[in-house]
Amino acid sequence: MARIAKRLLASSLLVKSAVLQHLTAQVDLTALEHHELIRHVLLRTPLLLLFKDQWLLYYVLSILNCTLGLLVHPFFFVPLLLDIVVQSRLLQKVIEAVTINSQSLFLTFLLVLIVIYQFTIVGQLFFHEDYIWHYETAEGRDVRVDLCESTLMCFRNTVYLGLNYEGVSQSLADYRDKIDHDPSGATIRWTIDLLFYVVVIVMLLNIIFGIVIDTFAQQRDLQKQIKDDIDNVCFVCGIDRNTFDRKHPIGFEHHIRFEHNLWHYLSFMVHLRVKGETEYTGPESYVKDMLVKGDFSFFPILKTSSIIVEDVSNEVLLERVNDLSKQVASKTAAIEAQVEASRSELMMASRGDDE
Repeated sequence: MARIAKRLLASSLLVKSAVLQHLTAQVDLTALEHHELIRHVLLRTPLLLLFKDQWLLYYVLSILNCTLGLLVHPFFFVPLLLDIVVQSRLLQKVIEAVTINSQSLFLTFLLVLIVIYQFTIVGQLFFHEDYIWHYETAEGRDVRVDLCESTLMCFRNTVYLGLNYEGVSQSLADYRDKIDHDPSGATIRWTIDLLFYVVVIVMLLNIIFGIVIDTFAQQRDLQKQIKDDIDNVCFVCGIDRNTFDRKHPIGFEHHIRFEHNLWHYLSFMVHLRVKGETEYTGPESYVKDMLVKGDFSFFPILKTSSIIVEDVSNEVLLERVNDLSKQVASKTAAIEAQVEASRSELMMASRGDDE
């Protein structure tokens, strides 16, 4: 309840100015009577609060479910179990894996329904007898039920029976019953059933599962990339950890803690909001104007006073590598020449000693 109260208070403060602006923009308040003005505000303010804050709408619906569960029927408590999705970030990612590619899933599922509709038409025209079901009542009377009385009914039952088949035993029973009195028709029925299983069950449904699984993998890779970026790249300047470990005298951790501390920048922005505009210094006025314009170029992007980051192209780096290779080759040749000269001197000295 304390959490809900805080949300209500925050929402009220958030939309207070928006309510007044909306009311004055839509209606000429000076032309309204006092009681009409009160009624106008009382009717519009709750709606604006609900539309401005989705969390407030969520809590209102939760309270409504609790009330209906207490006063009407306990069934209304059941939807409250879904609150675990709101509380768990992991479950939210699971739902995102389904909804983020909703268009691909919808089109694939639509393709599944279109393919099943093709099989429905074939079954309705050529295998209508297989959709007729007989059962015996308690009085011993045989009742005939046509599961394919209309195209819509036939399609609905084909979807249900096709996706909820009872397995190999039921398939063999149907095939034995069919082959007894119509061998050629049984062969065609066997071909169509096998084609339905391969196309719909094996291929199309697995495509849907594959889309969901690929989305899980993409979300996992994205989260890993974000975590790696948070841990190894300075949020302020955007320089990676390896650069600091190679060029900084102390290292990356010292840089993000004392030189480019994220919370220092956030504190400075809050300071600009709290401080009066007439008390701004020159740099504060400059940064405030850029924040109003949505311009964040005042951040030291790829710049820091502790190291010098060279922005060079691949061609320049390749030229530097080639120059270093030439220098290494020349020095290697000089060393080899010195070694060869030293070896010759040693050989001559050893010959002189022998004589």
